[in-house]
Amino acid sequence: MLKKISNNLQLIIAKQRHIKDIVAIEKESSPHPWTAEFFISELSTRNSFFLVCVDKNDKLPVGYLIFRDQIDFFEINNIVVIEEFRKKGIGRGMMDYLFEFSKDKGINEIFLEVRESNTGAIKFYNRLGFQVISRRESYYKNPTEDALILKKII
Repeated sequence: MLKKISNNLQLIIAKQRHIKDIVAIEKESSPHPWTAEFFISELSTRNSFFLVCVDKNDKLPVGYLIFRDQIDFFEINNIVVIEEFRKKGIGRGMMDYLFEFSKDKGINEIFLEVRESNTGAIKFYNRLGFQVISRRESYYKNPTEDALILKKII
């Protein structure tokens, strides 16, 4: 276990056995879900950290966090919590782990990108200290939309 999120939830390193449930979470949460192949690839990518929040019996994944070590900063690729578990501190718990891990590794900056229309996520990131530093025009498709680039200094 990497971190206890609550009495019943813990953050662990994702394994192959979690992929089916993670794909289901992704399909529920994203208009353009990532494929099982993408998640399987992340398990073996050397600079990728793929974490999953599961119940204490490691049976029910309720969220996941994927980030990459880009040598002098971390980049969040995805963070998702299933709908019925949102606003219960799980996303915050996963991000707190990332912040602690960053400090331990001497990483001072974390970046991410988010759809401009995803106001809930943007508010969440702002509460965690992320700030908009840039924009990528027409980055997302279906619908075409700008990505906001956010940065947090640890």
